[in-house]
Amino acid sequence: AGVFKATDTDGDSVIVDAGASVTIENDIPVNNQGTLGAFAVHEDALNTAGVAVGNSAGEGAKTFTASIAAADIATLVTAGADADVTIDLNLLPLGQPGSIEGTSTGLTQLGVAITWHVNGSQLDGIIGGDPAKVAFSITKVGADFVFTLKDNIDNQPAGAGDGDTETLSLAGVFKATDTDGDSVIVDAGASVTIENDIPV
Repeated sequence: AGVFKATDTDGDSVIVDAGASVTIENDIPVNNQGTLGAFAVHEDALNTAGVAVGNSAGEGAKTFTASIAAADIATLVTAGADADVTIDLNLLPLGQPGSIEGTSTGLTQLGVAITWHVNGSQLDGIIGGDPAKVAFSITKVGADFVFTLKDNIDNQPAGAGDGDTETLSLAGVFKATDTDGDSVIVDAGASVTIENDIPV
């Protein structure tokens, strides 16, 4: 409206005040099937009195935490026109599309399944559906994230040894949101390896 002017053969004009429009379709972030190198933690470094204490002596540097940069997770999606994306934890409650509440992490402790649990502003891996039994957690620290191993997990096969690792997929853990509020759940490409500990 108001963009065009119509003029007849003897010079009379009118501004076209309605009837024409342009639709501008939105663009949203999409997963791009990228893959990051695995983040790593070690049971050897556990020091949770009454729960799990690892044998790290003589094994060099071991850690029960891993820093996960939001900028790295952002590389797993293509932002589209409304760039850039911000990365957050997927804290959608049970029943919401895309929620991972109550879903399997693929890991176990003493054969008992470890499932994802939304715990306020963080995500926990809980043992047997009990929010008080936390095997690991992911928290947001500033713009980035910290994965913290809090208890032991089962390493397979039994007796796999000190260097054995289990891989925890972080598919579904993060959400990427573009500048006009469209979001996508990051569905692949990030993982954490958890190294086994053995008696010494």
